[in-house]
Amino acid sequence: MKILIAGGAGFIGINLTAHLLHNYPKDAVYILDSLRPEFKQPIDKYSERNNFSFVEGDVADKEVVKNALSEIIPDVIINAVNTHNHNNTPEAIYLTNYYLLEAVREQQIRLHRYILLSDDEVYGDTITVEGNVHDAQENDRLNPTNPEIAALAGADLLTTTYFLKYKIPTVVLRTANIFGDYQNTTRLLPNLITHAINNEDIPIYGDGKHTRDWLHISDLCELLSKIVQEDLPQINGETFNIATGLAHTILETTEMILTILNKPKELISFVKDTTPGVQRKVLDIEKSSEILNFTPPNDFNEKLKQTIEWYQNHTDFYDESRR
Repeated sequence: MKILIAGGAGFIGINLTAHLLHNYPKDAVYILDSLRPEFKQPIDKYSERNNFSFVEGDVADKEVVKNALSEIIPDVIINAVNTHNHNNTPEAIYLTNYYLLEAVREQQIRLHRYILLSDDEVYGDTITVEGNVHDAQENDRLNPTNPEIAALAGADLLTTTYFLKYKIPTVVLRTANIFGDYQNTTRLLPNLITHAINNEDIPIYGDGKHTRDWLHISDLCELLSKIVQEDLPQINGETFNIATGLAHTILETTEMILTILNKPKELISFVKDTTPGVQRKVLDIEKSSEILNFTPPNDFNEKLKQTIEWYQNHTDFYDESRR
């Protein structure tokens, strides 16, 4: 099987590549992406294997995408373009997905599966101004709150139409907050971790009661490999929320990090939240639990410890990703 990860030279793609190469050595894994400095080392390491190829190019370039697909003729495409990379414009986020799907259609590639990694932010807030709480379900109205996520919401909906009209076997995964090794330190959890490691003040905006569901990258990789490897015709054209179903406030998460590192709570500094973001991002996971049999373990504290240890041992990575 030939697996193409578009936007794979990033946090999710690097971890997924390692998982696939280790567990499915007979499969060929291709990454199509531009190469950022902090990911050169793992890409170079994988390139020593004869079942891995790195195709350097802009995934938002139509000709690059067409040429890559015609040369590779993949069995599976995973669109892992990172909406939180500051270089990804709304245009690039939407067009990458469109160009990939169009290339599959135009070249009549007989895919086993096309997977779009979407995001829980497409739902907007899961708490109303009146304080009513609602775990977002797959059929809820999308309510993105910034241009990049609005573009992703459009790509999300577009993907399903390619199944409805052209029978391309698509699956959309709307994921909770993913964390783990190789995540850029501009993202919330590694930002908290590296500040604590370096004994730097940790700014908490507002009262710290913003609520998030944290899903470890290893659990996402396990699910993705299942969707890639198994037949599962019942999931074609479907959208799934992928999360743990367990929520933690930012303040609670920060205190857990400080406890693990044996650092004082005084590192926390509360900052006035001048641009309030999404207060609560929590997903209903009944559908993914029933159809995908996906129920990740309740081991956030243990996975958090592992992630902290990784950043302690890889200061070269987070120094590079902070630039």
